This record gives sequence, C-alpha cells and structure tokens, in this order.
Amino acid sequence: MGEWDAPARPISPKRRRWLKILGIVCGNLALLLVIAYFVVTSAWFLKSVVLPKASGALNATITVQDASISPFSSIRLSKLRVLTTGAEPLLSAEEVHCRYSLWAILRGDIRVAEATLDTPVVRLIENPDGTSNLDPFLKSSGSETNAGSTQPIRLDLQQLAVKKGTLRYIKVLPDGGKQVAEIAGFSLTVDTVANERDGKVHIATDLKFDQGLAAPTNGIQIGRAHV
Repeated sequence: MGEWDAPARPISPKRRRWLKILGIVCGNLALLLVIAYFVVTSAWFLKSVVLPKASGALNATITVQDASISPFSSIRLSKLRVLTTGAEPLLSAEEVHCRYSLWAILRGDIRVAEATLDTPVVRLIENPDGTSNLDPFLKSSGSETNAGSTQPIRLDLQQLAVKKGTLRYIKVLPDGGKQVAEIAGFSLTVDTVANERDGKVHIATDLKFDQGLAAPTNGIQIGRAHV
C-alpha cells in the first residue's frame, strides 16, 4: 500500500488576518520611508528646516533660490545669499556645487571629490564706528575651542574651484564717502588637498582700489596678478 502525502494544513483565519495586517504595516512603512527621503532631499526641506537652523547658528540669514540634493553624494545650490547686516549680503554666489562621500565623512574622513563656487561675491563693509558686517558672523563662533581631540583632520579634497569671484572691501567714511578695494575676476583652482600629499594651486585676478577722492581718475588704481 502506497504512502499518502499529508494534506496541507489550512491557514487559520486569525493567522491570515495577522499576516494581512503585517503586510499593510510593512507597506505603509516603506511608503513613509520613500516620502521621508524625498522630503529630506527636497529644496523645500532645505529652505524651511536646514537653512533657518544654520542662519540662527551663524547670526545670519542664509537663503537659496533652488537646490538639488543627493544626501549621500552631492549638493547643488543656486543663488546663495548670506546676509548679516544692512542691505548687501556678506556673501552671494550664483551656484555652489559639492560632490562628496557621506559614508567617509561619517567615519571621520573629509572626502570631497569637487567643491565649486561659481561667481561668488564677498562684501566686507566697515562702518565709520569701526563695526562691520562680518561682526555677527564672528560672534556666532565666539571663543569656542575644541580641546577634546588632538587628532589632525583627515582631509582628501580632490578639486576646489572658484570661478569669477569678487572680494570687495568697502570703508564708509564719516562724510558719507567710501573707499573701495576690490579683487575682481578672481579665479582659483586647487588640485589635491590632502594629508601628506602635494597639491597644485593656480590663481588669477584683477585688482582695483578706489580711494574715494572727489576726482575719480586720480583715486583709482588697477592691476592684475597671476600665481
């Protein structure tokens, strides 16, 4: 007489119900994770959550027009503005682009494949009373020092580029006039900045100094530098 296979035991209604609930819960969790990922990597999240917190920490108002974020590897910001005092921003840039390794950074290695500033403008404005638009930013850092770790920073920056940059120093005179020293058309390229490794630096810029005299042609000096 042949052996008969034992019939499969049917799944009880109670067990079937729990499996259905578990499937619904897992599906909802997966959906929430997908939604959370897109929210955290969105320009809205950066503008509404990240930048306000950074602004408070730096005593400044930081804004961007748009952002493209891949949290593990890159970030691109357009129309960046950092405003401290007055109407003119301390820093503005058409675009900031950075490619990095988040996993390496979490391990303590600052590994950046590319960091690019496109058309940045830095404006340092000194008032007649000696204050400047840089003061709020300096106060945010205070006198804090990190006395904990003596380990050097492990840095691996493959390329740093500044394109068409401008550094403008404006001294407001008591009579309302201004003295302006400007570095325009600033171009900086740095290859390989890392611990115990040689790198290359190239700098090109135009220099301009306006003494704020009544006759502009007698108060403006222009030069050019390449390094």
